[in-house]
Amino acid sequence: MKIACQDTLIPGDNIKKILLNTKELGFDGIEISGEKFLQNPTEVNEAFDSTDIELAIICAGHRGWLLSEDKQKQREAVRDIKELLNYAAKYKAIGVLTPTIYGTSDYLPYPPRKRSLKEDEKLLIDTLNELGAQAVQSGVYLLLEPLIRYQTHYINKLSEGIEIIDKLDNNGVKLMADTFHMNMEEKDIDKSLKEAKDYLYHIHLSDSNRRLPGQGHIDFPRHLATLKSIGYNKYLSFEALKPDNPTKQLKESLKYILKNI
Repeated sequence: MKIACQDTLIPGDNIKKILLNTKELGFDGIEISGEKFLQNPTEVNEAFDSTDIELAIICAGHRGWLLSEDKQKQREAVRDIKELLNYAAKYKAIGVLTPTIYGTSDYLPYPPRKRSLKEDEKLLIDTLNELGAQAVQSGVYLLLEPLIRYQTHYINKLSEGIEIIDKLDNNGVKLMADTFHMNMEEKDIDKSLKEAKDYLYHIHLSDSNRRLPGQGHIDFPRHLATLKSIGYNKYLSFEALKPDNPTKQLKESLKYILKNI
């Protein structure tokens, strides 16, 4: 297993400095928001071309969502994700990750959805078939991220993602897992990881309080042992609230995880 960190956690006032600091801190790779590729492609390309840090994955950062009810925003998401898949291929990342949608929930007073869950499922499958086909062509993957019920109404657990993926007509869509979301949504994190072993292509490490691993109560040694037992050999990536002392706390958290893999 290799370890990456999201760019937002790394000190640096430009992309190149962030990449250099990522390597200096001891990480194998970096996870970058798609927004940076879409808005500052020249800066990002030049930074990667002049450093040797790996791009682990591109994290969303696109316009709209796969399940946006506004048709224009939904198609913007598709166009942006296609562009990001090309960037992922260029820099040999595993692919692009995204949830189905962010900011919808049956548990919070969001505006009611206009589409039914069945209509959402059809739109999602059609969209994933389209994006998955390009991912296959580009040699990368689109990874679905389950989110907690307070952030999305559609796909909260790994099993729900598997159910959708099994209905697709291509092999370009996989899953990623996030320990923060799993801590709330999965009845048994280790059992869920084992059942999803053939679908898992990326892992977010975040503690129970959304802070860095080791700063909450998630049992990382046990869950990392489970990942080793199922042969998971891809990236683990830090996603967390920005620490008060990034350099010190990132080094401490990295040491904690390395001790357990």
